[in-house]
Amino acid sequence: MNFYLEQIEKFDESIKSANDIAIFTHVSPDGDTLGSSLAIFKVIQEYYKKNVTVFISDKIPKVYDFLPYINCYKRTDDLQYENKIFDLAIAVDIATIERMGKGFSLFAKSKFKINIDHHKSNTNYGDINIINPKASSASEVILDILDDLKIELTKDIATFIYVGILTDTGGFRYDNTSQKVLQKAAKLLDYGLSHSELCQKCFMTKEKKSLLLTANAILNAKFLLCDKIVYTAITLNDMKKYNAKNEHTDRIVETLRQIETCDVALLFKENLNQITKVSLRSKIFDVSNFASKFGGGGHKFAAGLTIQKPINIAMDLVLGELSKAMKND
Repeated sequence: MNFYLEQIEKFDESIKSANDIAIFTHVSPDGDTLGSSLAIFKVIQEYYKKNVTVFISDKIPKVYDFLPYINCYKRTDDLQYENKIFDLAIAVDIATIERMGKGFSLFAKSKFKINIDHHKSNTNYGDINIINPKASSASEVILDILDDLKIELTKDIATFIYVGILTDTGGFRYDNTSQKVLQKAAKLLDYGLSHSELCQKCFMTKEKKSLLLTANAILNAKFLLCDKIVYTAITLNDMKKYNAKNEHTDRIVETLRQIETCDVALLFKENLNQITKVSLRSKIFDVSNFASKFGGGGHKFAAGLTIQKPINIAMDLVLGELSKAMKND
């Protein structure tokens, strides 16, 4: 038996032997962490018949309101769980424990821990680690697990997994869109899903404030290295001006990457307490490797990092290092 299958068997045994189970998502939740966590939630609830709670640290983006059971999440800062010790904790789509946000304290004191992910930068922090960097998404890893355990999907579970795969592949446009994942996605449609409807809900519906914030960010974009680097910044004042939330910054950096000359696109986001978050997208440059120099990570062409510095200083630092790295690449 190979190591991957052995870990899946242990996953199955761990759920069967646990009474209270918790599932954890990452901060700034996206379609993959939501899809994979909801899929596992319903499998444990319906197939294993176990008590299971699924946690979230941040507000769920409005775009995902259409998902079944989207209101089942509990807040990690809910006082009723402050002293709770779960028999089993499952983290999905979380490369490092820092990405759990406030959920880490609950996860850390659980009796047994499972880590399911697809990021090559995952730090293997679980007692069981089911990590497949070749997978498009954590949702695809979940699908493989359920397939190996011969667990029959329902329409809801298929929807969760499809949305996770769909969003993490950018609507099957990114380089993580393999032949295998397209075949798997096609089989998921057999459960009565509508690809066009899910694309419309995930990608083609925006709030007015999101569109205006995006337009402002693009208008203020700047260029370096003969336009190979494209970057923009969103300040707290920008967020206040458009009454925007973190979810409204989604895909701005993807839009910048579309510029013909662009090799690397960056979005700098000002946060409270002199913290700056940076999203990076690339066509050819390994932004995951670059982000790791600042304690960040992700995928080869999509990564992120956080710097404990004001936005202007963070921009100078990151752009300076990126320019050097790209010149030497």
